[in-house]
Amino acid sequence: MASRSPSREAIARIDLALAHAQLGNPDDAVALGHQALDSARVVDSVRHRAGDLSSFLTRRYPRQAAVEGLRERLAAADAATRPALPTASP
Repeated sequence: MASRSPSREAIARIDLALAHAQLGNPDDAVALGHQALDSARVVDSVRHRAGDLSSFLTRRYPRQAAVEGLRERLAAADAATRPALPTASP
């Protein structure tokens, strides 16, 4: 039995989402993007690939609320992985 890699599955979902987006199915693409970000392991490669999806969807479907929602979720996921900036001392 082959072991499953959550990050590879997430990237596969994003690749499938890109195909849906290119075929004119942004709702399916967004749903698959969210599924990928729900993965147990959202590593840098998953976030970068999701960024590719988000960029494509934003360019192709700029006025769709679902596309904006995915972009915002990805931005939040990216922000959560960055180390906090040190606060300035007085």
